[in-house]
Amino acid sequence: MKTVFAVVVAVAMVRCASTGDAAELQDLAEGPLIEGQWTYFGPRTVLGQGTDTTVLIQRAEGRWTITFRRVLYPSLKSPDRRPYVKTEGPFPITAEKGILTIKKEKKQVRYTFKISKGRLTMPAIIQPAPGLWLYQSESESLRVRCEHAPRKVPEGTAEVSGMSAILKGKGFYKYEEAPRSRLRPNTQYLRFLGRTKDGRMIESFRFIFDSYGAPRFERILSTGESSRNHYRIVHYLGASKNQEEKGEQSNQGLKVTGESAPQLPR
Repeated sequence: MKTVFAVVVAVAMVRCASTGDAAELQDLAEGPLIEGQWTYFGPRTVLGQGTDTTVLIQRAEGRWTITFRRVLYPSLKSPDRRPYVKTEGPFPITAEKGILTIKKEKKQVRYTFKISKGRLTMPAIIQPAPGLWLYQSESESLRVRCEHAPRKVPEGTAEVSGMSAILKGKGFYKYEEAPRSRLRPNTQYLRFLGRTKDGRMIESFRFIFDSYGAPRFERILSTGESSRNHYRIVHYLGASKNQEEKGEQSNQGLKVTGESAPQLPR
């Protein structure tokens, strides 16, 4: 059934954060760039096929750059089972208020991001201001704004916009908190609701916060099932010095591909 406006429900679950944690999260959303190396370890098939992606951020002579290094692990049935690597970059980058702009050869791309020595999330859902959440990737964007800061005013109106038409429109938000349990601290819910033509309130998507306070997106289908195919966030784990040294040693035996090599899956 079509709705009068885009129907949005976001359910956010997060552990209660201390004042220090909240300050750290704000720094992650709006803080400056830092040099480092982070890796996303992609899923593997039953035959061992998959891709890992490493991001390297560096600064030289006042200029920030980013380099992507993708390692493809072939299937065990492949004639040549050696992993091979493709490097893209370095590309110039700038960062402002949680938005990373990458200047590639023929275009600029923008990502929302959070960064620390231990973890780089890109793209990420960030909260640059109370009641405001943003997401930006090369192909998708999302903007959610509540009328008030939900923890101070638990109910009010909300507005959602983005590149996907199904998520555009106005609705209502409601902040709730579940009781404590033996296994989990207080769970906080931030729900965005829209009313259908026949007056019903239904759920369209939800935010689910991790232990770092960073939300991920889940869309709720009409069947009641959930989908994570929209507004995907990627966590790259920071490497220690020992891990970086081991990584350099593990490069031996890798097949290095050049610009003429086929594009690896992202």
